[in-house]
Amino acid sequence: MMWAILKFVCIGIPIVYIFGLIVVLTWQTRLERWMIVYQKLASRYGGEVDLYQLRPRLQFHYHGMKSLLTNQDLADTPLEKTTTMQVTLSDGKLPRLVAFGAGQTMRVRGSKGMRSFKVGISKIDQRFKFLTSNPRRAAKLLNSAWLERLDELQSRFPKHAVVIEMSPCSMTIMRSGLIRDEKDLDDFVRLSLKLVEATRYSAVEGVEFYSNLVFSLRDSVRCPICTETPRGKIVLCASCNTPHCLDCWQYNGRCGIFACGETRANPSE
Repeated sequence: MMWAILKFVCIGIPIVYIFGLIVVLTWQTRLERWMIVYQKLASRYGGEVDLYQLRPRLQFHYHGMKSLLTNQDLADTPLEKTTTMQVTLSDGKLPRLVAFGAGQTMRVRGSKGMRSFKVGISKIDQRFKFLTSNPRRAAKLLNSAWLERLDELQSRFPKHAVVIEMSPCSMTIMRSGLIRDEKDLDDFVRLSLKLVEATRYSAVEGVEFYSNLVFSLRDSVRCPICTETPRGKIVLCASCNTPHCLDCWQYNGRCGIFACGETRANPSE
C-alpha cells in the first residue's frame, strides 16, 4: 500500500502536472492566435480588443453606430456557442423581427406577440423562417437588397446556423460556432455589416429598393463620398445598392461605404 502511494507521488503527480501544463500552454497558444485575428480586425475597423469571459471581443464604431463582435454561450438555444455581431441603431425604427434557417427550431426570447411571416419569394421562404411583431413594417424592410444580403451571409456559411434578431434600436447577427479563422471571421464581419447597411437604407423614409434596383430619392439620402444629395447621373453599388453620384464613384473608384469596397456599379433607372 505504501509502495503504491509512493509510486503515485513519484510518478503519477508529475504526469498529471505535465499533462495539465500542456493543456494550459495549448489553450494559451490558441488564445494568443485568436487575439491576433481580432487585433487585425481592430486595425481594419478602428476598434479595440479585450478579453471577456476568456474570449476576445472587438468594439468599434461603424458609421457612428456602436458595434460589438463577441462570442457567446447560448445554452437555451440550438446555437449553443456563437460568434455574434451586435450593432446599435439610434433611429428606433426597426420592427421586432427574427430570421433563421427553415430547418432550425428556435425558442425566441420575448416572442410574445410575434407571428410567422413570409416574404413571398419561394427561394427565401424555403430557406428561412421569419417571426415579427409588425408584418407590415417587416414587409417594407425585407426588400430584395436585404434578402440578398441575408442569402449571401447564409451561403457563405452553409454548414452553420445563422440567426438575425432585430429590436427597435439594435440588430444582432449570430453564427453558430466560435470563429477563429481570420478569413472566416473577416467575411462574417463584412457580410454582417452589409446586412446592417441594407437595414439602414430600408429603414430610412424616402428610400425604397425594388427587385430591379430602381430606387426613389429624397433629401434624406446622401452620397457617401461627397455627403450631398446625389445629383445628375447616379449609380448604385453592385454589392450594397448604395446610391452614389457618378462623378464621385469615378473619382473614388469604389463604393464609399466603409467595409464594402465594391468596384462594380450599376446605373440607376
